[in-house]
Amino acid sequence: MLAYKVVFRCLLIICVVTVNKRVYSYTPDNKLTDSLCIDNFWNFAPENIRNNITPDNIVKGEELNNALPKNWAESLMGRVAGLKVVGTDMGALSRANILLRAGQSLEGTEEALVIVDGIPVRENWLPGSYGNILSDISADDIDRIEILKGHAAVAVFGAEGKNGAVLIYTKQAEKIAKKFSVRFNSNSTMENVNHWIDRQYEYGQGVSGENYYSFLNSEDGNSTSGTRQDWGAKFAGQNFYQYDPATRGAGNARTPWVPYKDNIKDFFNTGMTLTNNISLEIGENIVKTRISYTNVNNKWIVPNDGYSKNNLALSLAVNPIKRLTISSLVSYSLTKSDHLSRNSLMSNLHHLSSNMDLNWFKDYWERGKEGEQLFYPFSSSLVSPYFFNDENYTGLDRKRWRGDIKAQYNIVKGLSLMVRANLDDLGLDENTYSATSPVGAGIYRSESFYKLKNKQQGGDAYLVYQSNIGKIHYTGAFGANTSKHKYSTEKQTIQFEIPISFYTSKVENKQHAYYMYGSVGYSNWGDLNISYRKDKYAYSLDPSYLSTFVVGGTLRFADLINLSQINQLNLKWGHSQYMVSKFLFNNELNKNRTSEIGMDIGLFKRLDFGFSTYFGKEKRTIHYIGLVPPNIPLSVEVGNLKNRGYEGYFNFKTLQSKNINVDLYGVFSYTSTRWHAANGQNVPREFLSHLFERGYGVISSRDGEQINQIYGNSFKRAPSGEILYYDYSTNPTISGLPIVDNDSYKEFGSSYAPYQAGLGAGLKIKNVNFNILFDGSWGGHAFSLTHAVLATEGKLSKTLKGREEGVIGDGIVETGGTYKQNTTPVPAHLYYNTFYSMQNTEANVFSTDYIKLREVRLDYTLNKFRTGNSFVKNMRVGVYARNLFVLTDWPGYDPEVSTTVIDNSGNRKVVLGYETNQYPSTRTLGLNLSVGI
Repeated sequence: MLAYKVVFRCLLIICVVTVNKRVYSYTPDNKLTDSLCIDNFWNFAPENIRNNITPDNIVKGEELNNALPKNWAESLMGRVAGLKVVGTDMGALSRANILLRAGQSLEGTEEALVIVDGIPVRENWLPGSYGNILSDISADDIDRIEILKGHAAVAVFGAEGKNGAVLIYTKQAEKIAKKFSVRFNSNSTMENVNHWIDRQYEYGQGVSGENYYSFLNSEDGNSTSGTRQDWGAKFAGQNFYQYDPATRGAGNARTPWVPYKDNIKDFFNTGMTLTNNISLEIGENIVKTRISYTNVNNKWIVPNDGYSKNNLALSLAVNPIKRLTISSLVSYSLTKSDHLSRNSLMSNLHHLSSNMDLNWFKDYWERGKEGEQLFYPFSSSLVSPYFFNDENYTGLDRKRWRGDIKAQYNIVKGLSLMVRANLDDLGLDENTYSATSPVGAGIYRSESFYKLKNKQQGGDAYLVYQSNIGKIHYTGAFGANTSKHKYSTEKQTIQFEIPISFYTSKVENKQHAYYMYGSVGYSNWGDLNISYRKDKYAYSLDPSYLSTFVVGGTLRFADLINLSQINQLNLKWGHSQYMVSKFLFNNELNKNRTSEIGMDIGLFKRLDFGFSTYFGKEKRTIHYIGLVPPNIPLSVEVGNLKNRGYEGYFNFKTLQSKNINVDLYGVFSYTSTRWHAANGQNVPREFLSHLFERGYGVISSRDGEQINQIYGNSFKRAPSGEILYYDYSTNPTISGLPIVDNDSYKEFGSSYAPYQAGLGAGLKIKNVNFNILFDGSWGGHAFSLTHAVLATEGKLSKTLKGREEGVIGDGIVETGGTYKQNTTPVPAHLYYNTFYSMQNTEANVFSTDYIKLREVRLDYTLNKFRTGNSFVKNMRVGVYARNLFVLTDWPGYDPEVSTTVIDNSGNRKVVLGYETNQYPSTRTLGLNLSVGI
């Protein structure tokens, strides 16, 4: 689609780029906020010392609620350079995962570390498909979200931060400024499918191009109804013997041969979500309290699907003496669902032929055998989607307690101490129900009960000293933390009320770390920051040690040389290095180095823009322990990962006046990671825990290439590059069909998109705000199983060509060493079954490039007005829409595809580059009401 590619490339040209340590977000007052993140101890250093080292607000909590998506994390898309949210295409309550700078490694997709109120939440690898910490926190309780990337994240969180970190700060009582306030916030949304697959409704059921249709055998011919394929008769006003829903058998008379063009669309409902929050804040001189309650009720687009959430949050801050503050945060989250569908439902739905009325499948039991025997109108290979949805689902009960208690004491001027203890306790019950019904054999039901308990507890302490000598200011800090992580699982499977399997597991991990940090600067001209961190991970009898060293600095030219028209001209740089080693064997395993440099420029107090570039290298080794005397351990270097990229932003205040403000803003990012093997070989299988092969291809990494590329079977081609076809003289039975090369895998592009961009605009006229946001992605590819199935079954519009006259494939044939144009017509069903075969990776890999209208919002705000006997401090009413349209060549529902797999180590992974039974994406229309009292 040429149009969207032109638009996308124009968007790339417009978006000049952000310092990787700076991330920008559009805020309600039409200003982008920014953040430079290096300091390990920003929470405790006073403002006059932290200066630009400390992160500022990146995304304010209220921005998440202004146009609330299914998962609030989606609000970050298009606002933060290099950020992508994946996993939200997997159902009503799928778990969102945030990737920074593509989040790619040899082990597959690696999510960013999530930090809640300063405490890392280690659960990305946990089993379970429904929800995570991002869904357990109410958007109404979020004060702000900050992003750390590259060396900044490594400085603060060690190797755990190598894929970046998302810092979530909830609203805290100690920041309450007013004695009493109440706020009510409500979001009501409707959602429906925003993009449909291009199915054909010109031909009906059939296997080999029949020119008639017959339900069972009739005087018109043998039955053509026992198939899932649509290679049958054209809808041209004929009358055939067809299925009669009244008798549930063959009709006694011929009836009009017509398509049911909405038989897929009619399965889906309009989804509804109602989110209500009420919060109370009480502020006194000594004690401050915040209480918040959120209730969410969802009915999704799939029948019966939905969930409820209840969140309760309490924050307390006490100042018993002048220099001591004691604070505590406690939250409880409960998510429940009686029915969450499984995505294999989409496979059953897609198999419906164009001559089938969806209503015929609603009554799916054999009459007189309800609940005992399934009725198959057409064949046992075509199961009612209603039966599958009603009898194959998951029930969910997810509970989470989080809390901490913290004390901060200002010992003397410039010297402060903080100590904290924390607890995160997650309990999860997933009950999965399955049912099948072989013909004449009754119902086979099974139940799987999965229980998970995940507890993380720990403590940390920091000592910070800051002072100055004249214009020279300096900071020194030391900190340490410890955490203990326990999780256990139980899984039991029951068939016919008889337990047939039972599995349990328990794991305990410990982590200890200490940190040192120093910073020195002169006036506001610049500063230098150095940090060192040492971690011990006790995951086994052979624990790992990790050492981290980070150095960074800023030079502010605008302050140094006092340029009147340049309000900002900052040069920033940073370098990080960490090394993992084994305790018992003292062998170095992995070493990582990352460097980055960039600039921020502000002109005329109207235009701010910036850019940065980063590059890194990670040495990878495999650690072997000898199996025979003398049991000598051995670490063998297998190669290096080399990563590079650049990011940027701009913010242009195009019009500023007393009543009207217009702003434009944008972000852009590019990233590339290549594998360089020490011995010229591909990545050893020890690293490919994310490897999955289902006969359709493989996502792998090869020497000198981008990592996580898609490889698979392809068309056999002539030296000129044209597709080769079988020649009649050598293969008369299959002449005219394309030749698929099964002997060698070829590369078909990256499973992740190296380019991302966002472009937005804001208009404010007095109390009215209008905002619009586009975002796009470029350079990614994915294999579509849905496309392969529908194309080979004749259900896509692209399979219409040649239905009557046959298909002459565009290519050449080889005869005796000479090439000539292919001229052999082939029946359409034979041609497309070969061309789009699941085993032909090339024909089923497509670009995932897209441009989305991500968000449109219109707000009206009233401040300090009186209604009746009560005082309303402010009120905002807004309408919004999300994902209104998408421009893409992707043949499925949504180009933002991902698949969840369990790797060879039993860890959960989100894999990009492969789509199977994807749910439709939705557009959302919403109404927001916020009232402050």
